[in-house]
Formats: sequence, structure tokens, C-alpha cells
Amino acid sequence: MKRFTFMFIAVLLSICFMTSPTAASPPPVIFIDGSQLSFDVPPVIENGRTLVPVRAIFEALGASVMWDEATQTVTAAKANTEIKLTVAQNTAYKNGTAVALSTPPIAVEGRVLVPLRFVSEALGAEVAWNEEKQAIGIKSAPSSRVDETLPIHQYSETEVTGDESQKDSAVQPTFSSSIKKIFSMILNHQAVLIAIFLIGAGILLGALFLRRSGSRGAGKQPEIHDTTETQYQEGVSLIQQHRWADAKLALISLSIDGYEESEPLCNYAAAQEHYLESINPGAADPYWAAFMADYYCRKISDLYAGTFKDEIMEFKIVCKSNLAILEKDPVAQKQHETLQEQQRQIQPVPKEAE
Repeated sequence: MKRFTFMFIAVLLSICFMTSPTAASPPPVIFIDGSQLSFDVPPVIENGRTLVPVRAIFEALGASVMWDEATQTVTAAKANTEIKLTVAQNTAYKNGTAVALSTPPIAVEGRVLVPLRFVSEALGAEVAWNEEKQAIGIKSAPSSRVDETLPIHQYSETEVTGDESQKDSAVQPTFSSSIKKIFSMILNHQAVLIAIFLIGAGILLGALFLRRSGSRGAGKQPEIHDTTETQYQEGVSLIQQHRWADAKLALISLSIDGYEESEPLCNYAAAQEHYLESINPGAADPYWAAFMADYYCRKISDLYAGTFKDEIMEFKIVCKSNLAILEKDPVAQKQHETLQEQQRQIQPVPKEAE
């Protein structure tokens, strides 16, 4: 027991040495299509979610923004997508459908900060997180112009992680400065000290548990779980069940990482989702949905020879034909033009009300 008591004290001191009592962790670096975003109010992390100033993120993603001071509500619109978020409310609305938020928008220094991942993915963007470099990379949604090939930028490691030369230098405290740091935490940072004690207690209990369980389970081989392969197989299974939205969510992070054939299958699921919207009699903009379905199909190479090869090649022809029909449909074109005009008439959020 003395050995574990010594371990607890050593862990506590080492955490104190590494923890600065006067500086919080820097906010993550954020890139959109390879360009780093700058903010007048820095991003914050709440409940494990990154929140960013509303104007900066929506304008970077090409959305128009409107602010309602009376209800403290932000409305963003892009193409056929409308998002509503209210300060301190855990429910957002996408095209009128309620969506639960784990972290609500907040007000900081006269600015409204909104959940980065939710608003990005709600506008059709893809989000990737680099844990090691504390950086977020965003692929924005394609342009609404029909005559463009609409490539999505492929991130390099440097673009996603940011410039290494900009990172803070590590602080190497001396023993005497570490002792002063401990007393400073006792006097001025009780909450930090409590957190360190809890971490140390957790490590101590974990060591005790591992010691006991190790003695009982000696000789057994631990099971190895390949979570990436499991996630990929889940995406394939969801495609087989025609659960396109769920399949896209399962495969999108793997496609960003370039795992197996996740990218073409993710594009196939996204194309199916938009195609179903385009043939829905109640669709607000069937032409745009057909255009997006054809766009995701075009992202899949005609030389693709993997899983679902025959189904994907046939579906590419279906989407191309569907788009050609809706391009000549006066009703569909009128719907599309009306929605586009509505988006142009939305006024931006005043900076002083942001």
C-alpha cells in the first residue's frame, strides 16, 4: 500500500509540474478549404464541443445570416438549407426540423458563439479533428453553380494541422518554480487543484484495479478490436439496408482519413440521399437535390471496381438522367429560382448585434 501511496504523490506532483495555473489551453486552430480562419473573439470549448463566432463561420461557409435581438435567435441560410439557433437553447432547427444540441450557443464579449461541427455539417460541409495537433479541418459544401466541376479541396497534413512554428514553446519548470506553482494553485486555483486530486485518485484506483484484475486474469490473451474496420463494416451494412443518411455518417470520417473505399461509398450514400429528395413531391427544391445527387455521383470514378460496383454505375446513369429532366422542367426551375432569390434578400447580421 505504501508503494501506491508514493505513486499517487508522484503522479500529483508531475501533473502540477506540467500544468500552468495562469494559462488555459489554447483554442484549436480551424481551417476551411486549407485557409486558416481568424476570429475577433477566440473559439471556446464547452462540454467537449468547439464553439466559434457565428458571423465568421457562417460567412466562411457561404451562408447569409440574420439576427433577431428580441428572441436572441440567429438564422442562417444557404441554398435550400435554413438553420435557426437561439442563445442558451439546446434545440436548433434545420429547415423547420428540431435538432438536439449537446452544447447550446453562448454569448461572449458581445458575440454569439455556435457549435462548429453542427453548423458546418448542417450546411453540407465535412469536419475532421486532429487530436495530436489540436486542429480542425473543414471541407466546405460545393458551389451552387451548375457548370462547375465543383472539386472539394483535399487536405494535406500541413493544412489540417497548421504551421508547427506557430505553436507555443513547451515550458520546462524548475523544481523551485514547481513548488511555487503548487502553493499558487492552493491559494488562487482551488478548482484546478481539486481536478488534479481527482485525476490522481482515479489513476491510483485504476492501478489498484489493474493489479487485482491482472492477478486474476493472468495467462489470458486480451481481445483486439479494430474499431476502424468495425465502423467501415457498419457503413457497408447500412448501405445494404438502404439507410443512406446513417451510412454517410458512419463513413464520412473514414473517407477523410482515406480508409479502404470509404470515400466512394460515402459519396454513393450522399447521392442516394439527395436523389430521394429530388423525387419527393414535397421537396422545396427538387432541381437542387438532383444536382447534388449528380455531383456526388461524379465524385465516384467511372473506373471504380469495389463493393456495389454494378449498383453504383447504374445509379450514376439514373442521377444524370434525373438532373437532365429537371433542368428542362419549368416548375422545378421556378422553385429553384424563387429559393435563390429569397436567399439573396436575407439581410446579414449587424456586427454590433452579433
